[in-house]
Amino acid sequence: MADSGGHWLNLAELQKLTQSELLPGVIDESPKRGGLLTEFPVRQAVGTSMLWNRSNARRSATRVAVGAQLTWSDNITYTQVSSALKVFYDQTPLNKFVRDVYNNINNYEAQQLLELRTGIVETLEDALIYDNVDYNALHITGLHYWAERNTGDGDIDEAESAIQLISARAMMDYMKYGAEFWLMSYTLARYIDQFYQEGGTAVANRQHLGSFQWMPQQIGMPIPFWSGLPIRRSDYMLEEGANTGQGANAKSKSSGSNNFSIFLCKRGSGMVERDPGLNIGFGGDTHQNGEFFRPERFDKLEDYDAAGLRLTSYVTLMCGSVLGITRITDVTGALPTA
Repeated sequence: MADSGGHWLNLAELQKLTQSELLPGVIDESPKRGGLLTEFPVRQAVGTSMLWNRSNARRSATRVAVGAQLTWSDNITYTQVSSALKVFYDQTPLNKFVRDVYNNINNYEAQQLLELRTGIVETLEDALIYDNVDYNALHITGLHYWAERNTGDGDIDEAESAIQLISARAMMDYMKYGAEFWLMSYTLARYIDQFYQEGGTAVANRQHLGSFQWMPQQIGMPIPFWSGLPIRRSDYMLEEGANTGQGANAKSKSSGSNNFSIFLCKRGSGMVERDPGLNIGFGGDTHQNGEFFRPERFDKLEDYDAAGLRLTSYVTLMCGSVLGITRITDVTGALPTA
């Protein structure tokens, strides 16, 4: 009787007269957190790239005796910097049989558009960090690209060791225009959590914990601050090969290496006049205010019983000043040291 359907021979026969309820939508089982597309201001580009000027040597005044002859000098030069838009796209066929025949509670086309958008967003998020046009002409100018051009405390190599708090302080001193947040992987952030919350450092070094604070977000979840700046954790910050950021290894990503980078970022203000920070540029029809993600539908595909859907984005990342970003590379996953 265990498998009896009562009136029916068994449960299998009963189930032929019913069906399970399908809930609408698809639950994302691999979401990614800590993206930068919502961290930096966005500005629409006019043309294929953005150009701006950085100062070189300053003028200086000359001391002179009363009545002495004065001299004229012309010595001001600028460095012009550019960041070119690059094309990101994905496209998929829309099967007309599935669309027209299947009785589906889901919106077939809307689901595919959502999946196209998710794919482009995740590709862009990776590009904002790891793209380096020096090594691939199809790349944008990502965070590693801009930080690689810095010198001194603008680009610190921890030589495959735990982060030293003195290095983090040097990064802050380098950012003369100020900074808004630290950016690091979840792995490194966990070590900082342990360092602060579980007393994971020697008692003799506990005085260094005074720079750490936990403060609530708007949704009530606490986030760590170091020296007054929030630590942004990102799934897009990956393990990197040794010497990432140096020469041909500047775009290296390597799983299992236990090496990471940390960025300190200055958020821009839309790349208005004299903006030293980080901004995202996008391209599109300037007469219609443009679209960051541009969907395009094709009514039919030749030789296919299908329509087509394409999603495109023209994007780049701009850093106004060399003082808009700094980084530490070759940081191992370990407790910080003083």
